[in-house]
Amino acid sequence: AERTQRYAAVVVANGHNWSPRMPEYEGQEQFRGEVVHAATYSDPTQLRGRKVLVVGGGNTGCDLAVEAAQQASSCWHSTRRGYWYIPKYLLGRPADQVHDLAIALRLPLSVRRWLLQRLLRLTTGDLTRFGLPAPDHKVFESHPVVNSQLVYYLRHGRITPVPDVARFTRTSVELADGSSIEPDLVLL
Repeated sequence: AERTQRYAAVVVANGHNWSPRMPEYEGQEQFRGEVVHAATYSDPTQLRGRKVLVVGGGNTGCDLAVEAAQQASSCWHSTRRGYWYIPKYLLGRPADQVHDLAIALRLPLSVRRWLLQRLLRLTTGDLTRFGLPAPDHKVFESHPVVNSQLVYYLRHGRITPVPDVARFTRTSVELADGSSIEPDLVLL
């Protein structure tokens, strides 16, 4: 039966991430720890007291690293390359509103880049000093990571940045720089 109802708001969940892409690494099938995709993550208790490796530098990966920093006994965050990390708030307003204002003022892309890089230097500083790789692209050439807490937990030593995953062994994960770590949970 049809019926009409009134709502204060409508949420459209179009599901552009509905089909998770599970990367495969050499030796992954012999790894004794747990390897799961972020799509299966549902609750911070999954991380509590565990040694967690989060693989991926996008917004989801960074959000999960922040969760792990709060819940896990240790947290490594593996990224292949550098990203631009933008705080959720700039100049006392949500960062996207600041950017929308710059567009509304018809500021050219080069000016918006220059302004944002200056703001990031003032707010987050040089994140390579905490072990993150430098961005390999200009601001706005790739989707930025919007996350204020990642920098906080990096600064407090609760998240350890590590390079890209090279391969798995039975008990460890070997990284692209030749080092290895021993997580018991890997979130992809």
